[in-house]
Amino acid sequence: MAVQAIQLNNQLNQAELMETLKASLYPDASDKMVTLVINYCKALKLDPIMRVVHIVKFGNKEVLLPGIGLYRTLAYRSGLYAGLSEPEYGPTITEEFQKPIIKWNRVKKPDGTFYNKKEVVGHESVKFSYPEWCKITAKKIVQHKVVETTSIEYWKENYASLEGGCPNEMWMKRPHGQISKCTEAQCLRKMFPEFVPQQPTFEEMEGKELINHDYIDATAE
Repeated sequence: MAVQAIQLNNQLNQAELMETLKASLYPDASDKMVTLVINYCKALKLDPIMRVVHIVKFGNKEVLLPGIGLYRTLAYRSGLYAGLSEPEYGPTITEEFQKPIIKWNRVKKPDGTFYNKKEVVGHESVKFSYPEWCKITAKKIVQHKVVETTSIEYWKENYASLEGGCPNEMWMKRPHGQISKCTEAQCLRKMFPEFVPQQPTFEEMEGKELINHDYIDATAE
């Protein structure tokens, strides 16, 4: 059973596992969400210490999102996975964005405590280069033959932006790395629909808004 597999792997009981996950991987998460992580991993027979699932805050709501590591693990577990091609990138595009200038104000609450409130006080022009697209091919063994499926994801359709459309810090720091993870996730979803979850990964949703029946503003105070 999944519970036995987890205990065998790390020799921790439920309380010890909770304490370890709270102290190391999810320090700001509620006990409820960490318990949900444990149950999620039990259902898939995974060790939660490997952090294949992430706890993300969208506004005031906490949700679980699978990581790209989970997709890779489940594809490998299928026994049909024959690897991925190296990412291929389209032409480099250089574009000028308006990056917001942020000021943090210390605001006093009615109960006497304080919090920091973000305020956009202006914008500055920044030039940034990114690949137009990324292409990855996944390979799968079907009836003793290797078949392939290819996914192409466009950078402008995937990147997470700040106010005004400027890429956020992660997408500016890793323009190739971020789009390659999005492309890989899409490719594994297409090739292994019976093994890989069809929801977006943490890497695809990082810095974005969550739309799931209800609209939730990721930038809400």
